[in-house]
Amino acid sequence: GLENQMGQNSCFVNVVVQTLWSVAAFRDAFVSAQSLESAKPADRSIFDAMKEVCSMMEATSAHKEDGSSSTGGGGGGGGGSAPSSEPPPKPERLASATALKKALYHLNEKFAIGEMHDATEAREALLDALHRAVAADGNGGEDKGGSSFMQKVFSMRMRMTYPPDKNAKKDEPPNKPVDFEQWTQYVLASELREAVAAAEAGENG
Repeated sequence: GLENQMGQNSCFVNVVVQTLWSVAAFRDAFVSAQSLESAKPADRSIFDAMKEVCSMMEATSAHKEDGSSSTGGGGGGGGGSAPSSEPPPKPERLASATALKKALYHLNEKFAIGEMHDATEAREALLDALHRAVAADGNGGEDKGGSSFMQKVFSMRMRMTYPPDKNAKKDEPPNKPVDFEQWTQYVLASELREAVAAAEAGENG
């Protein structure tokens, strides 16, 4: 787990870290990745802080596995139980995202330390910074220019289409669809309810 003591208000960033770390494709790429020297300092700070907390989570996970697989030494044919030569497991220490929260504040001052923030906004800010830190062109950019494993794992390629304009002139070309990439797709709850209702109606029909 991740540390979240009283008054830290770390749950918004903790849930983002745990979500990213749970994705195997991200873990496999991130553990061996390095930030580019040409990346902005704020983005490199995010990368380094994410490395730190992920390393702590990996160590905690390994400690749990070692503790669950270790057993006391059993005696041989002598019938007695020989004491284990292995040292007793150390007390588990929770991983901490404190450094990541500080780096997030330096990236954008709206993420003030000690205050609660929106997890989705924190996720988008972290994904943007991590992408820019490793993007092939060295800086990424607002349009997510360059390529990175962050894009391949988390970015969604979207297309926005427009209905025909009833007031358009006959010789006026139709509106072209717009292609773009984004980390998050927001959906109205009312649209979800309508989709569920339509699906249920189709099954019952």
